[in-house]
Amino acid sequence: MKKVVSLAEKREEIYFKRKESEFKSYLGKLKIGELRHEANYIIERMKEENLDDEFLLKGAMLMEELANRVNEKSMSDQISTFAYNLKSKVDEPPTLH
Repeated sequence: MKKVVSLAEKREEIYFKRKESEFKSYLGKLKIGELRHEANYIIERMKEENLDDEFLLKGAMLMEELANRVNEKSMSDQISTFAYNLKSKVDEPPTLH
């Protein structure tokens, strides 16, 4: 028995594969700092509700690209930056007991 595939479904699949390829090409052209900036934006948006599938998929692809490019030094720098940003959001640092 042959599987029947609608022409509309096939066109949609081709369209999304082409869009994915274009986005991966775009990501490949970004510098590591630009990727980090985009990743921070995505992380900030994750607390929102009703994020569409395209945003989530592009976010996942961006994070994968970033993960493929980071090394220990750049990851350490990124973590230090996150720590600094977190500390800067505290009005008065509490004393730790």
